[in-house]
Amino acid sequence: MARKTKIFLLVRSKYTRDSLAALMATLPEAELSFNDNELQNTLQSLSSIKTDVIIIEGSPLQPEMSSFLHEIKLLQPKTRTMLLVEPLAWNKIGKISGADLVLPMNVTAGEMLMGIRAMIHSTHQSARASKDSVGVEAASVSA
Repeated sequence: MARKTKIFLLVRSKYTRDSLAALMATLPEAELSFNDNELQNTLQSLSSIKTDVIIIEGSPLQPEMSSFLHEIKLLQPKTRTMLLVEPLAWNKIGKISGADLVLPMNVTAGEMLMGIRAMIHSTHQSARASKDSVGVEAASVSA
């Protein structure tokens, strides 16, 4: 059985959280958890749980967002991050602040699924590469 991809939602809006949860239900490989706390409280939660993908509703213009995304990468370097932003901010900003993917809040469900699937795929690719490199190291040590 394939390993489930752990997806963590950090979304304040109940409507957005419910919509994303419904969308995630279509991905059998996804295991979903969520939190609507402030960014700093969430970092404490993330230090004790391993997650593969984090979807964050917010603005890259928030002073704490850049440092939050940086801290996630320090805590969990292989974790992929998606930042959902207001459409006007998205047009000006694009990919910034260390997020792996930035999408506007009004993105279609199909586009959202494509983004999430791409992050799941890259998470599995990096996990496979890590296992392969451990196997290569073990083989070279035993040789």
